Amino acid sequence: SILEQDSTRNSMDMIMESAQPEAAATRKNVAMHYSGDTSTGPMTREMDSPMGKMFMDISMDSRRVGDC
Repeated sequence: SILEQDSTRNSMDMIMESAQPEAAATRKNVAMHYSGDTSTGPMTREMDSPMGKMFMDISMDSRRVGDC
């Protein structure tokens, strides 16, 4: 579920959390910045796993490839 979201014309900040019985509880922080047909930004992910807390830092780059 989305806990917080702030979207503007040029950016989106979001905090999401998921907890499913068959999967580890996960919290994601996303901060995307838009420029024309591209977007870029980091995502930080925190998970509760059988091995303990796990953290991931992910860098995302995307571009629009055409109409849906």
